[in-house]
Amino acid sequence: MSALSDTMPEVGSDNPTMVEVGQSYGPQLSTNAKELEISNNATKLLGLFAKSTLHTEWIGEDNRKAERLTTDDNGNAVYPAPFGCVANPKHKGIPTLSQMASSALITLSRNNDKGFFLMIEGASIDKQSHNRNPCSQIGELQAFDKTVALVRQFAAKNPNTLVIVTADHGQAGQIIPLPETYQLLGELFQQPQYSAGLTAVLKTLNGELLAVNYATNASPEGLMEMHTGTNVPAYMEGPGLEDVPILINQRIINQLMRNHLDAH
Repeated sequence: MSALSDTMPEVGSDNPTMVEVGQSYGPQLSTNAKELEISNNATKLLGLFAKSTLHTEWIGEDNRKAERLTTDDNGNAVYPAPFGCVANPKHKGIPTLSQMASSALITLSRNNDKGFFLMIEGASIDKQSHNRNPCSQIGELQAFDKTVALVRQFAAKNPNTLVIVTADHGQAGQIIPLPETYQLLGELFQQPQYSAGLTAVLKTLNGELLAVNYATNASPEGLMEMHTGTNVPAYMEGPGLEDVPILINQRIINQLMRNHLDAH
């Protein structure tokens, strides 16, 4: 599944569009969730659902994101008011990541005894962390989690399937103590205590609060958060994993996939 470019040349020009190139291979084109839902009999499928990045499933109330802290006359931090996460109305009509993955699995596995390679990316987990947008970041992570569950169900019915779930790098956005903890520390140490960077205090579904902080770049001059060099997990299940060490580099993941495709 992909996205259309805002700068596509006109249809019929000397420079064919992505749609024209894709359709030259004969796939069925889906442009919204309803079309994708009825495409499961297609032998080839092309899904194009937006002119650029797909809209996220969740946003903050009133489009709120993380904010810079202010301080009062005594130097104590003044945190932004808590806000909740809500469904993004702009996502209406766009298939979820798990719906796209389901259609891809159905299409690729139909009458196929040679196997296939499928990459599924929760791309906006990263994008929304760059944007200091915790609700969209968390919502896209939930969408990815649902997709992993779907793929594992497919793998359980197809034992030769190798499933690898990982990330290409770490990203900003960490859970930190709530403002009250910093206030208590300030009283204990007799000087203000607070986290650097931008902070959001979210209202969770069970009514509690969750503080999320972004602090890999300065604000306001630093317009976006940066990647981090932390180790990332790699969750795997399927054949050929018997000798995989606990700590690996990303090149090994590439070799595992190549070995599996050669063997099966």
